[in-house]
Amino acid sequence: MRKKIVFIPTYYYLSNSLFFNIIEKISDYEKVYFNTKDPASRKYNKKGIKKEEILKYFDIYCEVDKGIGYKDNKNNRLQYLFKFKNYVKKIQEILDDIKPVIIITTAAMSYSARASNQWANKNNIPVIIIQPCFLDFENKTYSLRQQIKYLLFNKVLNIPLCRRQTYFGNEDKNNYLFLWSEYFKQYYKDRSIYNNIYITGNPVFDKYFTTYKKENDSYCKMLNIPSNKNIVVFCTQNIGSVLNEDNFAKIIELLKKTIIDNKECFFVIKVHPSEEIKKYNIVFKEIRQGNYKIIKDINLHALYKIADVQISFSSYSSFEAVVLGVPIILIDPDNKYKFIDDFDNEIELRASTSEELNNQLKKCLKEEYKNEFKFKRKKYLKSRLTYLDGKCGERVANKIEEIIQKHI
Repeated sequence: MRKKIVFIPTYYYLSNSLFFNIIEKISDYEKVYFNTKDPASRKYNKKGIKKEEILKYFDIYCEVDKGIGYKDNKNNRLQYLFKFKNYVKKIQEILDDIKPVIIITTAAMSYSARASNQWANKNNIPVIIIQPCFLDFENKTYSLRQQIKYLLFNKVLNIPLCRRQTYFGNEDKNNYLFLWSEYFKQYYKDRSIYNNIYITGNPVFDKYFTTYKKENDSYCKMLNIPSNKNIVVFCTQNIGSVLNEDNFAKIIELLKKTIIDNKECFFVIKVHPSEEIKKYNIVFKEIRQGNYKIIKDINLHALYKIADVQISFSSYSSFEAVVLGVPIILIDPDNKYKFIDDFDNEIELRASTSEELNNQLKKCLKEEYKNEFKFKRKKYLKSRLTYLDGKCGERVANKIEEIIQKHI
């Protein structure tokens, strides 16, 4: 019987593509996809994780029969604690049954990640956390009250309810952390996980550095998008919950004016997997000139094959656009919000007013800027991804095997 490797997703739209590009390089193990129905991602994964699709790549699919939500029994904390303890027990019983030789995931601080990590430590099984996207390095110290809660629940009561810190991948010093590049590793210099960090690049982009090519008019026809116009993709990202509804409205008004002012362009509004499309159908319905389309259920990378420009509010989707050779514009109405991002004015244009956005859009469409973007892109990607040779999946697979052998 072959030994098993367990893969635990967080948000499916980040984890799945990463896992798919790794497991094809792993041949001597049974690959198990474990849907833990974590509270943080349950709502989105319920729609996005389809068993029949997963089994095209994985040997085994398993899931907890019922997850928990953040709002479950929120007025009865004792009952919620009981539910959470039962949830942890289910995860650990499934892991007992699978008996994996290693656990691969894309998160360290979620409920299910802490539960599986607790099981792994008890059974001397290694855990690898793989960077799935940009990382938000929040250098925050927990209050004394939070530290006491962590000690009480996680250590005394043995219930992994609380996280001990805020850095991605740094929750347990015994874990291994796979990062894209030294650019990200530098933030971990004084963190407990530092000596267990490996630079592997990002397997998701392997095929784009080897076989990727722009699509032709037939793809526009399939999406019912005019091929005779410059195509601008705007990626939403649940801005209302990140900031507030007032700032969401400002961004929408900025984009609406840009659509109206640029009739020679066709705008595709790509709705984030965590949002409902009906919200955007409502706010854009007053625009009658027909040079835009709102879509949600389409592969973003496929959409970039026909895009000339991408716009977002400092989203990871903009980094993906750069990888696929699409110039980007980041918008910030009133220029008042500073987010931790990994663009650093090295590759993007920025705009805070409709006039600036119009000017930057026109600049992006000029051949002179396109050539400038191509020149800057390779240097930028090298600093963020390290490897641009299409072999990151192999690197990750080889390092997984190395760590398994180390723990046998």
